[in-house]
Amino acid sequence: MYVSSARDNRIYRFDPSGSVSLYAANGLLNYPRGLVVAPQGNVFVANYSGNNILKVASGSATPTVFSTGPEFKNPNGLAFDSQGTLHVSNWNGGTITRVAPDGTAPPFAGGLSNPGSLAFDSSDNLYIPCFGTHNVFKITPQGATVSSPPCPTSRPGPP
Repeated sequence: MYVSSARDNRIYRFDPSGSVSLYAANGLLNYPRGLVVAPQGNVFVANYSGNNILKVASGSATPTVFSTGPEFKNPNGLAFDSQGTLHVSNWNGGTITRVAPDGTAPPFAGGLSNPGSLAFDSSDNLYIPCFGTHNVFKITPQGATVSSPPCPTSRPGPP
């Protein structure tokens, strides 16, 4: 299991015995948030204040820039769909971006208010909690968007 530490710009690895070790740290990490491990073992990082997506190749401990551009506005959450396409939530952009294997990042969905972590179900529906509206949105593979009623809360989302 991998855990990002946004406060000290590091990524840690926990092994099955519970031991923790430093996995990655370099000048590219700038408030790392969401992490996801690809089937090939590569670790992808939502580099929140760096406004890009980093990749730590399997067998390496050095983050490199995988995708960058104006579509990334405080990337926060990451998830892969069943086809292996990476999806990114952009906290301040209010968008979801799809990132192709070559790192290009066409827009996918917008009009969201502070989208957080991402998750796919077995039918490839994408679920997105939005802290600005306290709703959970579902986007179907066909692109239809469904919203939940607002969730009761008095706790603000992450910065």
